[in-house]
Amino acid sequence: MHLLPSLSNEQASDICINKCGAQCCKRSNLLSLYPEEARLLEKKSQEFNRPLTLRQDEEGNYYLRIAEQVNTQCPMLGSDNRCGIYDQRPICCQRYPHRKIAGCYISGGGYKAGEPNP
Repeated sequence: MHLLPSLSNEQASDICINKCGAQCCKRSNLLSLYPEEARLLEKKSQEFNRPLTLRQDEEGNYYLRIAEQVNTQCPMLGSDNRCGIYDQRPICCQRYPHRKIAGCYISGGGYKAGEPNP
């Protein structure tokens, strides 16, 4: 999902990877996860040999805080800024961005005055 309707998913992905460097996966976001998503992240982090810190509240809800992860980025993010589980990424990641965000090009919030839209 992205907010600039003129972009295809391929174009949005290219912008995230090459223009903004997947900043949404490197900020101190708090991601709310369904239990099956938390299990998938745990499994994939072991497969990729990447440490993962998940939190669980007293109600059993799972959370991933990007700032608590190694290099303060999502452990599923590769050095090429591509998501290692893109086709299975959590719903909160699929729906991002849900509003205009400063510095996020696909939300419409990353352009400077005079900079052309992709």
